[in-house]
Amino acid sequence: MTFLSWIILSAIGLALLYALITAAVSGGIRHAKSKERRSKD
Repeated sequence: MTFLSWIILSAIGLALLYALITAAVSGGIRHAKSKERRSKD
């Protein structure tokens, strides 16, 4: 494996990891907000 292909693959991996983290964080925030609203009613 060449150095350039390793850089490309790691960049793609980091981008996917970042997308997964942001999706999990935003989903967790949304879930917490809906739970909060439900307990108030």
